[in-house]
Parts: sequence; structure tokens; C-alpha cells
Amino acid sequence: MDNADILLAASNITPEQAKEASVIFTLVDRDEVLETIEDIGTTLITAIGLCKHDYSDSPCGKYYACVRGCSEYYRVKGNQEEIIHLQKLHDEQETRIQHVKAAVDAEYHGSNNWLRSHEELLNGCRIALAIEQDNLISDGERVQVFPHGNNGCVAI
Repeated sequence: MDNADILLAASNITPEQAKEASVIFTLVDRDEVLETIEDIGTTLITAIGLCKHDYSDSPCGKYYACVRGCSEYYRVKGNQEEIIHLQKLHDEQETRIQHVKAAVDAEYHGSNNWLRSHEELLNGCRIALAIEQDNLISDGERVQVFPHGNNGCVAI
């Protein structure tokens, strides 16, 4: 039994599931990753992969695109997980805005772009959370947060 067989047996998945996972999640070694990244300073490593956007110049235009006015974004009124996550994101943006305003005052390159981005995200959080205060919406009702927004899910 080789290492692959040992891992397969320990993971409690079928060979078909393993084959499907290997197609979806390509396995690479450390050197391959570092070669792909090239410049680790401007590469964002996320739970779903890598992004090579130059964050020193401007924020990612897709970061939380749903909360930035996406017409495809829906919430369920009263869903505590959504509320907690949105409130945390809201609070983080308020803190970041304070820090970025200092960078704008110091005239750091690109800081105005970051300020705009954080303000947009904060505003989206406020709109998404405002559903909780709307008496015309019943608890458990699914709501389109930005009915007149743009589809932020479009491929770049």
C-alpha cells in the first residue's frame, strides 16, 4: 500500500470521490506553488486559491462583491449566522476606515482607493443589516438585498 492508498483509506472516501477531488483540486508541491506565486508579497492566499492582484495599488474589485451592491445577493431575515458575519464585517470596516483615513491624510499611494473600497463595503453591510429592522419583511423571508444592483458575479 503506497501513501496515496493510505490517505484514501484514512479519509473514508470512495475512489470515485478521490478522482473527482483530484480533478477539482490539483495537487502541487511547494516549489510549484512558489514558482506560481512569484512574488509572495502581492499574492493573496485564500481558502479557495491564489490571487495575483497587486494590492499595493488598489483593493480587489471582487472582494465581498455580494455586499457591494450585487443583484444576486440574497439574505434571510433573522438568520443569526448571516447577522453575526455581517456585523463582524461591518465592525472590521469601521476600524479599517479609521486606519485608512490616517493613511490618506499622510498621502500614502493608493490609500484613497482603499478608503473608497472600505466605505463601499461598510455601506453594503449597513444595507444588508437594515433588513432586520424592516417590519414589512417577515422573519425567515428570503430578501434580495440589492434589487437594483449590478451582477457582481460576472467573470472578469
